[in-house]
Amino acid sequence: MNFTTDRAALRWATGNATSPEDKQPLKIKRLFPEEYKAYFALLPVVGIIDDFPFSEVQPNALSIEQTNRNAKIWTRYNIYSAHASPAYRGTNFRELAALFDLPSDYQLAALKKLPWNKKGFDALEDETYSTIGALLKSIAHSAVLNLYIEDAAHYCEVYNLLPTPEEVIYRVTAEDFIQLFRQHFSDAGLCLFPDDKSWCLINREAEFCPLLATSAESGEKVAAQSILEVLSLDGEEVL
Repeated sequence: MNFTTDRAALRWATGNATSPEDKQPLKIKRLFPEEYKAYFALLPVVGIIDDFPFSEVQPNALSIEQTNRNAKIWTRYNIYSAHASPAYRGTNFRELAALFDLPSDYQLAALKKLPWNKKGFDALEDETYSTIGALLKSIAHSAVLNLYIEDAAHYCEVYNLLPTPEEVIYRVTAEDFIQLFRQHFSDAGLCLFPDDKSWCLINREAEFCPLLATSAESGEKVAAQSILEVLSLDGEEVL
């Protein structure tokens, strides 16, 4: 991969608080430079199994009877099957919010607390990466973007995934980024932005989904697009 050691770009990228070790509470606006005014969560594409018996599955139950009941239901719906896939129907978080009685003005924290471990719904990885890539292409004004990856030495020396252990800015296309993100870095701290810094995408280690910051004007366009389900965030919201 091509990269640059542009110190100004590095200072700008590394000034963002992407690490989960940052002291709490961490407000969303603290993650990004001050020039941004609109913030979004790039939600995963989700699928749900129709008629899944959510009330009958209790993943945290300790009894043998409930454990066996969970296993029987998961087997019936091909959860964890090596030979078949669950029949997830494409849905959205509005439907999930209604199903699990979330308020209409739900925030990101509420989506994280949905009963994901019951496995009656799940994030659809292929569709999620595809739609994030399509959104990036729609807002990128240039073909080449800037990518900063935290803990470069770890990914280079331990996993041999990066060409240098040094802190650098990689020059990538939207397609390059999605390929890297999908294969190796979906759980890494990273920052992606164009040369004009009209927007900035941040991914935090162990976070629910990537976050995007834009100008107020660009934010209206992101909120109106139909490529990917996004959740508008308040900069004062705590992760």
